[in-house]
Amino acid sequence: MLTKDEYNHIVRNRAALKDQIKDAKELGLHHKELAEGHKADFDRLKEEMSLYTNFLKDAIEEYLKAHPPEEPGG
Repeated sequence: MLTKDEYNHIVRNRAALKDQIKDAKELGLHHKELAEGHKADFDRLKEEMSLYTNFLKDAIEEYLKAHPPEEPGG
């Protein structure tokens, strides 16, 4: 059988562990929310870069159509 001190020690440790688990869950949720925010920013940046790249490709293509490169020796 446990003594009163042993029992109280177990109860305190259990409460402390419960608090640590709760804190870890809250921290994990916070990190998850941060990661989701960063992912949204990254996805938006990726989309903007894709649009800009396509714009540049189209602009180069139009320029080359309007100003075809000269043939060598010609």
